Amino acid sequence: MIDKTDFVNGNALDYALKMDSCDPLAHVRSEFYIPKFSNHNSDSNDVIYMCGNSLGLLSKTSRNRVEKHLDLWQQFGVDGHFNGEEPWVNIEDLCSTKASLDLVGAMYSHEVVYMNSLTVNLHLMLNAFYRPIQNRNKILLETGAFPSDEHAIQTHVASRGINPESALIRVQTSQSSSVSNILIDEDELLHQIEVHASELALVLLPGVQYVTGQVLPMKRIAQLCQKLRIPFGLDLAHAVGNIPLQLHEWGVDFAVWCTYKYLNSGPGSVAGLFLHDKHAQRSPGLSETSSTTENHQLLPAVDTQQPLFRLSGWWGHDRETRFVMSKQFSPQKGAAGFQISNPPVLSIVPVASSIEMIESVGGIDALRCKSLKLTGFLIHLLESELENHQIILVTPKTDTQHGCQVSIRFRNADITKVHDYLHTNGVICDTRKPDILRIAPSPLYNTFSDVFHFTQLLKEACKCLQMR
Repeated sequence: MIDKTDFVNGNALDYALKMDSCDPLAHVRSEFYIPKFSNHNSDSNDVIYMCGNSLGLLSKTSRNRVEKHLDLWQQFGVDGHFNGEEPWVNIEDLCSTKASLDLVGAMYSHEVVYMNSLTVNLHLMLNAFYRPIQNRNKILLETGAFPSDEHAIQTHVASRGINPESALIRVQTSQSSSVSNILIDEDELLHQIEVHASELALVLLPGVQYVTGQVLPMKRIAQLCQKLRIPFGLDLAHAVGNIPLQLHEWGVDFAVWCTYKYLNSGPGSVAGLFLHDKHAQRSPGLSETSSTTENHQLLPAVDTQQPLFRLSGWWGHDRETRFVMSKQFSPQKGAAGFQISNPPVLSIVPVASSIEMIESVGGIDALRCKSLKLTGFLIHLLESELENHQIILVTPKTDTQHGCQVSIRFRNADITKVHDYLHTNGVICDTRKPDILRIAPSPLYNTFSDVFHFTQLLKEACKCLQMR
């Protein structure tokens, strides 16, 4: 949060310029290509890009690295798999570094792999961890989950011969009008897990909710799920590169995420997967046996003596014998054993570049430090400059409950007109129908001046559209 006493003579612009001048990450902005816009007859200027929660910007290092691998392809052809500084045969190792592990709070390199896309990785984890038995066949998720997660979940439930309508438990959002009706009540979420524990085969939740920007209490949820012996998975699409994570320490069973948002790795870039070390040595067996304790039946997915089912492919095979081309699958240890096909080189190298850039500026903690100042400034200006307009702050103001993204709601306005006005005047952000505007200043390339000028343009939009 921003301390309002920090403002220079109460002048927000002076404060923004002061913060920009002493920002230890200021130099990183020049490493990115900032889109340009032309307004009327003026020269092109940088847009105010507030859309890193949807697609991060291209860095110069990523572009150079992709071009380097294009040159290797041109020079070596298939021999590029074994030549050059970054041979393609083990290209995924670029994203198994300590910096990569620190980004998500993994302890071992075999806990993290970059492959496929987010929903494909989610399908792989649902196949492994959604193993219903008898009355324990339900999945708990949030109301308003990202549609692709919903589609994947419903597919797996139906494939087990279970009706998704009866098998999905959706945690309802808050009913308090003071917080806009769409936030998840943390205590109620935990209560619902306890109430339905005897029915649950899986808990699957986001780290950061994509509409509201609300950060969920992942540690508390993980602890409760471990106590109740329920598998717990996370969709971290809006969390990785945004907030600090400690997936290994928390005991999260699995997590999936994309890399084109806060990791700036390009549209549709390769996604990430975390698989906790406690599952690293589980066999890809073809059958499971019943297992019980004194008090309740133990789900196969949390019984580490049981196989962990997977949809196998040759790139998940043990490296030493992969090219023997045996029909018998022998998986690599941990997350890498879930690889199916060889990695897309031109997609994975921007991920490596982004991870290295984050490490070079002090890691996720350094990004978070600036991010909290940016969003704190943004929230303060929204509340002070736009208090007379029909706007409600949706995102929680408490530091631990939000990341980069701040969502606001328009009660009586055409969100499309607001968005169009901003876009015409050089602001790139996005909306979620019917009435949410999402603004996400990135600590890598956004400035405090960006935040100031954005709020002034939003204020103009409200006046022009007569939102009072």
